[in-house]
Amino acid sequence: MKSNHMRLHLINHRSRRCKGGPADTTNVLKASTMKNKWSQTKAGLQHSLVDKTLLPTFCTFRNGNHVEISRLFKKWQTEDLQNKPCKPYILPEDIELYCMVVIWDFMQEASCVHASCVRLLYALILRVNSGSMVRHKHMEPMTWKDSVAKHDHIDGFTGNGIYCLTCRPSKLGLKCAGPVQFFLVDNISNYLIDHWHTLFSPLCAQDNINNKFLFPAIGKHGKFNFQAPFTYKNHKAACIDCIETLGLPVDPADKELYNSNCVRRGVAATLGQTLNNIMLCHNKTYGRVASSRVDLDVYCPDDVLQASGPLFGDADEINKKFQDFLFDQGSCYRRMCGTCGFPNCDCTTCGVCNAARAKGSKTKQKKQHTCLLAHYVSSTGGAPPKLGYYDEIGNTLLAEAWQAFGVDPPIFSKQHGCGYIWQS
Repeated sequence: MKSNHMRLHLINHRSRRCKGGPADTTNVLKASTMKNKWSQTKAGLQHSLVDKTLLPTFCTFRNGNHVEISRLFKKWQTEDLQNKPCKPYILPEDIELYCMVVIWDFMQEASCVHASCVRLLYALILRVNSGSMVRHKHMEPMTWKDSVAKHDHIDGFTGNGIYCLTCRPSKLGLKCAGPVQFFLVDNISNYLIDHWHTLFSPLCAQDNINNKFLFPAIGKHGKFNFQAPFTYKNHKAACIDCIETLGLPVDPADKELYNSNCVRRGVAATLGQTLNNIMLCHNKTYGRVASSRVDLDVYCPDDVLQASGPLFGDADEINKKFQDFLFDQGSCYRRMCGTCGFPNCDCTTCGVCNAARAKGSKTKQKKQHTCLLAHYVSSTGGAPPKLGYYDEIGNTLLAEAWQAFGVDPPIFSKQHGCGYIWQS
């Protein structure tokens, strides 16, 4: 086949007619797709023909393609770049902020409103999506029975009640990924999964005994269907709710382009830049060129890249960010009782003590406490010990009360009016 015939064949193949559309419309294939098809055609012929003398001319070029074909591919690549549409993405930090906003709104609800539960599901889906680079099709089959577990303790992690998710990730640098266990050890992820588990797990309520899928489908009327997995449309709704909640600059016409791939694009951008910087420094040390991937592709075992571990590795940084967010909302300052240290205290005696402390005056206790201090303070009052009234059990109850808000408990200080204060 001569070069001009090859060129004409490629041109005709690039612009093909759309199926089911008007007769005069065409669907233009990408230059990368055409190049792959062309390479596969040549490789197939070279493999199938035993007599190499029968090979067409375009299969015998030693230095790649004929010069006209190479120019054609370069021209098409330039056209594709010029006509390429904008690809939407959502960065991991955007999803993290969205999750904190959803948690804050969920805390403000006196009862579990269904709309808040829907957004809780949205936040949990996007959190797992951004933390594990897992595809939508790998999230769909996750069930309550096989994909989530709660452990009292995990070696290497601090804290009690650690949740574990089993799913198949799609990690950068790994050709094939099998099931991996992710531990939700940071406070944001733990809050989302803990409340979702408490509300809908078959282990927590008799009404949930038939719930099958971890991430259920959301019907037309907003109701959960735990017998069917969440759909691409539900995933798209979660992405749109994220960008609308945060007020991200998005053209209204482009909102329909947001889906699970947007999350993976944002993670890939962050991960790719981080990996590139690490490889640059690593290659300088070990004498490889800047673009070398030999260590990952040749020497690195697959098990290393898909080993089980935390969903997010920087748990301490995330916890600090979450705590600062809640403080910025003013929630914790308003909720804390300066006398007993508990949130939302309705004890009348504590209220009198708080008012006196605010004025800088001292007042004697006239009534018995109705909060936890009733077990530690007598009816006649008295000066508190240096570290406060509570013993180990009392301090544990105080810590558990604030754990629901994702923050560390306040500390007792005799230098600040003998009351509880937030640690600086």
